[in-house]
Amino acid sequence: MKIKIQNRFSYNFGEPLNYVFNVLIQINAVNPTAVSFDFSESKFISPFVIVGITAVANSLKTQGKRVELIFNKSIPVPSYFNAIHFPGGYNFEGMTSAEMNSKLEDYTSKTFIPLVLFPTSLIDRESTLRENIISAIGSILKKQLKLTGNLLQAIYYLIDELTNNVTDHSESEKGILFAQFYPSKNYMDVCIADFGRGIKQTYLDSGKANPTSHEEAIELAIKGRSTKNQTVSRGFGISTSRRMLTEGLRGKFFLFSGNAMFYQNTEKQAIIELPEGAHFKGCMVALRIPTIPNTAFDFYKYTE
Repeated sequence: MKIKIQNRFSYNFGEPLNYVFNVLIQINAVNPTAVSFDFSESKFISPFVIVGITAVANSLKTQGKRVELIFNKSIPVPSYFNAIHFPGGYNFEGMTSAEMNSKLEDYTSKTFIPLVLFPTSLIDRESTLRENIISAIGSILKKQLKLTGNLLQAIYYLIDELTNNVTDHSESEKGILFAQFYPSKNYMDVCIADFGRGIKQTYLDSGKANPTSHEEAIELAIKGRSTKNQTVSRGFGISTSRRMLTEGLRGKFFLFSGNAMFYQNTEKQAIIELPEGAHFKGCMVALRIPTIPNTAFDFYKYTE
């Protein structure tokens, strides 16, 4: 089957996320052996769609399905897709931390970081590579955003905590990270995803909880219910991250796993059951982070 990606997305937080749901509904309804994602008319792609399609495509591949991405034939790879290294991600394999920082200097003047598919294995070599990647990405964001103090510390924390969650819980082959900065709108969008076992299955496998639905599993996660001994892990880290972002920074937080989603902003929060056809086995987190410093924000109020 062919999925034609629309040519433009608005800056609305929810529209690209709904689009990813609809893509999943189309695919799950047919259960095809091959899927083509057609980007030939795409002009502005939300980072949430970039990460969502990357996660869905990789999930399909793990199921033995064939995946093809189609771009405009007159432009083999549009400059934006080429610049962000979509869909394969920037290859950091074999680089030292210093080499990563040097390579990423090209992005200092950009408003985005390259798409990153980071290793999730706990093998020392891959664990060190992942830590170096996140550190290098943090250094580039500091230069791009020109931020200091509590706000910069919070952005580092959110990215580090949520990428570590992928490693600790997902059993995914790779984790996915992408971020886009909008200077004229004073916010950045960050999306982190995996194509692993999902939140519900993580709880069931741990024996620490027995959720009967994906909504119940998400509720456990946002309340900080751990899947390990507290002396080892704080659980999914989602409780602290969402509070820091929405209460402290006054941003927006979104979590999706199975056929359930959680959304929170400064005014409301809700867990929503999605149609069964929108089911996604992995996990996706989307963050909209204001980049105007909030003088009342205290980073240490939200850390555990």
